[in-house]
Amino acid sequence: MRELLLQEILIPVITSIVLAGLSYLIAYTTGVLANIKDKRVAYHLFRATEIVEQAVRTVNQNWADQMKQEGSFNKESAMKAFQEAMNLSRNLISSETQKVIVDAHKDYQLWLQTQIEKQVSLSKANKELILTEYEETRP
Repeated sequence: MRELLLQEILIPVITSIVLAGLSYLIAYTTGVLANIKDKRVAYHLFRATEIVEQAVRTVNQNWADQMKQEGSFNKESAMKAFQEAMNLSRNLISSETQKVIVDAHKDYQLWLQTQIEKQVSLSKANKELILTEYEETRP
């Protein structure tokens, strides 16, 4: 009777508990690893976005603004400024960050181009806002 109880009741119950515990442990570990990977991806994307923002600002301050003041800023010079920001960004973004971007977005070049265009648009919008605020506050 005791062996029957052990074989037919306790062993299946203990096996079920152990399997449930292992399933929980695997799910928990997978969640922790996914969270670590997500934080790693977020970190690299944040850093790359910061680099692109700085590259666009640098090109604007050092080159594009001067050409605009001289009146020589046209479509061709805008393309040169864009290329300068691309080159600067490419040189500053680490190979590890590039790999993360490829893993997350597939096309590094396209991601970089869109980020530069976004930063240029934000920069233009910010300048327009500053000019509007200046015009509203001047006597």
